[in-house]
Amino acid sequence: MLLAADVGNTETVLGVFDGTTLAHTWRLSTRSERTADELALLLDGLLAHGGLRLGEDVTALVVASVVPDVTAALRELAERLLGVPPTVVGPGTRTGVPILTDNPREVGADRVVNTLAAFTPLRRSDDRRGLRHGHDLRRDLRAR
Repeated sequence: MLLAADVGNTETVLGVFDGTTLAHTWRLSTRSERTADELALLLDGLLAHGGLRLGEDVTALVVASVVPDVTAALRELAERLLGVPPTVVGPGTRTGVPILTDNPREVGADRVVNTLAAFTPLRRSDDRRGLRHGHDLRRDLRAR
């Protein structure tokens, strides 16, 4: 299963995906001072409520974050407890979503993944026109 973390300045939204099905969701306050160990304890508790275990049931992590300290803690957590680095959406991540601004690197990861999420149903319903953007990110996630 895949754990997705959308880390905003005030709230972090977590979701566990079983394939394409969103199985569980949680909201936490974002605290930039939380360490990887603290995040692991929080995640263990939340996952336990769903009968899941980090590293056993949940084996991959994808992160969209606008809080660099939390991104670093989640990277450490994933590498230590999952044995693989997380996929971190940020500047340069190929999502297939065109960022039509003067400086695309200034667009927050949260906005990129929200746009990708909105764009995905359109792509699925209109594949006959060649709207197949985003395959690189999905391939990366499946590889984890």
